[in-house]
Amino acid sequence: MGWSLLNSSLLWAGALIAVPILIHLFNRRQFKVVRWAAMDFLLQANRENKRKVRIEHLLVLLLRCLALLLLALLLARPAISSAGLGFLPGLEGVTERVVIFDDSGSMGYRSGRTTALSRGKQVLKRFVEDLARERPRDSLVVVRASAPDEVERLEAPGSEETQRFLERLAKLEPGSASLDLPRLLSRALGEDPPPARKTVVYVISDLRRRDWQGREGDVPRRVAEVLQKSGRTRDDQLRFLTIDVGGEGTRNLGITAIEPAEKLAMAGLPYEVRVRVKNYGAADVAQVPLYLETQDAAGEAGRVPLAPIPLIKAGEEATAVHRTTFLHEGAQALSFQLGGDPLPLDDARYMALRVQEQLNVLLVEGERGEGPLGGDAALLSLALSPPGDELSGVGPRTVSPVELAAEDLEGVDSLVLCNLSAWPLARRDELERFVRRGGGLAIFLGDQVDAQRYNADLYREGQGLLPLALGEEVSVELADERPSLAPPPLVHPLTEVFAGERNLFLTRVRARRWRALSKTSADELTRVVLELADEARTPFVVEKPFGKGRVLLFNTSANNSWSSWPRSPSWLIVAQELVRLLAPPAHRGLVLACGEPLDRPLDPGRYETRARLQAPGERQARELFAAPVEGAALPRLRFRDTGSPGIYRLLTRRRQGGEEVTLLAANLDAAEGDLTPAQREVFVAGIEQAGLTELAPSFVRADEGTELLRVTDGTRSELWRLLLRVLCLVLLAEQVLAWHAAHHRPPVVAEEAS
Repeated sequence: MGWSLLNSSLLWAGALIAVPILIHLFNRRQFKVVRWAAMDFLLQANRENKRKVRIEHLLVLLLRCLALLLLALLLARPAISSAGLGFLPGLEGVTERVVIFDDSGSMGYRSGRTTALSRGKQVLKRFVEDLARERPRDSLVVVRASAPDEVERLEAPGSEETQRFLERLAKLEPGSASLDLPRLLSRALGEDPPPARKTVVYVISDLRRRDWQGREGDVPRRVAEVLQKSGRTRDDQLRFLTIDVGGEGTRNLGITAIEPAEKLAMAGLPYEVRVRVKNYGAADVAQVPLYLETQDAAGEAGRVPLAPIPLIKAGEEATAVHRTTFLHEGAQALSFQLGGDPLPLDDARYMALRVQEQLNVLLVEGERGEGPLGGDAALLSLALSPPGDELSGVGPRTVSPVELAAEDLEGVDSLVLCNLSAWPLARRDELERFVRRGGGLAIFLGDQVDAQRYNADLYREGQGLLPLALGEEVSVELADERPSLAPPPLVHPLTEVFAGERNLFLTRVRARRWRALSKTSADELTRVVLELADEARTPFVVEKPFGKGRVLLFNTSANNSWSSWPRSPSWLIVAQELVRLLAPPAHRGLVLACGEPLDRPLDPGRYETRARLQAPGERQARELFAAPVEGAALPRLRFRDTGSPGIYRLLTRRRQGGEEVTLLAANLDAAEGDLTPAQREVFVAGIEQAGLTELAPSFVRADEGTELLRVTDGTRSELWRLLLRVLCLVLLAEQVLAWHAAHHRPPVVAEEAS
């Protein structure tokens, strides 16, 4: 049995039992004895009844003390509860309490006057206070969805640590992370053998389908695996209770994506984005307001209303198209926002990008020829930036193999190797990191190319950058026998404009020399973009994705020595499409998911190792320090606290002076706006299918009076009525015994006395 006092502060009244004891002791003090012969007969009779009288007086004293004690208990309002958990024997009722608290984004949904998070905090606060008052020996473990790796253990629920926890709980706001129930349960229960005591798990959540069933329906199975791994597989070891604090209804609009229609953001040119808005509710919504906020590196911001979305049908998405023109290069940020609805957390979405004046293309030519167009990269450079054309948006720069040693790939959008004998082996890892992070690499062959070095250093049995291994060189001297290019076998951005068998721009190109290339590759993503119209269908242009970037291999030279392509009108178009295809997107590495760590390399030769980061809603920037990382050539800036959606400002200081600003965007998981309730029977069935029928959770709908301790430990019953009855009986017995002990008897006759 468990009991408690509802007004424990009034228990001090029990000290009043000292009053009758003091009166009794006071009455027993010694008086001066005066001998009187007439009293001898009375004294002799009193001695005979002395023992009986003493017992009567003690009984009266005890009844009076008991009456005062009962009065004090009556004021303190004791209550008793039945321990319905079936505690393990020999453990004196000590229980391990585990609370998994859902503070994900969907808990910010407002229904009525409160949010789901507010209801959850109220339930948890009352539970902690009840534990401190009624079960102070129990331990409490709290794990939150927004901080799955932080386990708060409150061994003494009534301590100062608990008060600090309640203060933090009162300030808690909806986070950006989703509820990962299996992970949180695993962290809370731990991997150590279960303690020899009862465990009760309380999950306070809004019970959304995406959290409790998962996109693939595997959440119940994963939860069962965690329970089995914990060693608690019987109901006398663990009990699972779920408290539903979610609101009624699923009415909600949310921005699910910002999709750039343009890969590159160039100053002075229109930049188009598509904003996707989903209606999660069951009713159509018309005239949805949409706003745009802009922010640049200098911190200047603006907000403008956009045309409202005419109609979004229930359960469907609508797309709003917006075009904007950036006047200056540098860091830019866009954020689109909806009008307010019950869940404001998904009403905004952010995008950061880098606006450029021109693309930075580095051309490495293996051999410099005579004259302005004699080099291996001269014709390609001319096609990228024709004389007098200042609007091409491409800034090619040509270097020799000797000059390549001093070049830094940081800031280069596309790298083109033109008849380079071999890439320096010492910089191979740097080249792979450049492409893996999103850079583009194009390789043109020629007489200087060392096929063995390329295969050994860049192909590496299909694990390197080179799409295909280089074979023997093939040449055709007779012009009539030289093969042309076959029509493009697939639709590709590089040759899309030349699609169709009747297009003569590519089929007029003739190849004089090339290398034998195998069509099979160790990488399944490698594909042939163009091929020769010879019997072997030799690959002519081959593409291979590598990390976030891509590599294109041209089985020809960039000058006229191996083919007639550089003299073809299609060369200019292909060259321009090539550098735009290889260049990284304007938002590369600048858009993160909330909770995804910020991880950026920092060149200590160009920047100081100390940087500053200003998070959304924070006025003061935090200091970051670039630290070396094993296996990385450059130290890296790392920041893990990206839980708040919005725009982050990263400020790095150049060695030569000045500060560089990088804007980064963090977005909430779009699925967090899906408020569809979970099917409880599906979750329970998943637990039962794993053979854990006894551990299937029970569900409780929370309201203002929900008390978790009463749900699991039984209801309390106040004892004041019983105590009042007992007090009346004690007072009645005290009166009767006091009257009897006062010797109210008939007077003694003289003869009897004699």
